[in-house]
Amino acid sequence: MVARAYDQEGQLIFTRVFLPSTFLQRLRGLLGRKAPYLRDAWWFKPCSAIHTFGMRFPIDVLHLSREGRILRISAAVPPSRISICAAGHQVVELREGAAAALRLEVGNRLEVRR
Repeated sequence: MVARAYDQEGQLIFTRVFLPSTFLQRLRGLLGRKAPYLRDAWWFKPCSAIHTFGMRFPIDVLHLSREGRILRISAAVPPSRISICAAGHQVVELREGAAAALRLEVGNRLEVRR
């Protein structure tokens, strides 16, 4: 399913949010795909950790609380790494550099709307 995501002020942040729901969709994520566009996001819920094994490019990773608050931003996570946030409930995968380009910061709140 594709949706959009907004910040706490109602500003559109991501124009295409992919919400993998099946085991295979979640397993694949960005594996075998081209780097996403700046305003694309892969949103995993529930999720507290991701891996980049098998990826061909680095990604930015947002770890979110249950309420959608950014708890941690891991910028430019290279292939063959793991990104974990024990307190996290959601993970968003982005194009490398997207978190900085979109001025996302720890504490911002994000919300998906379909």
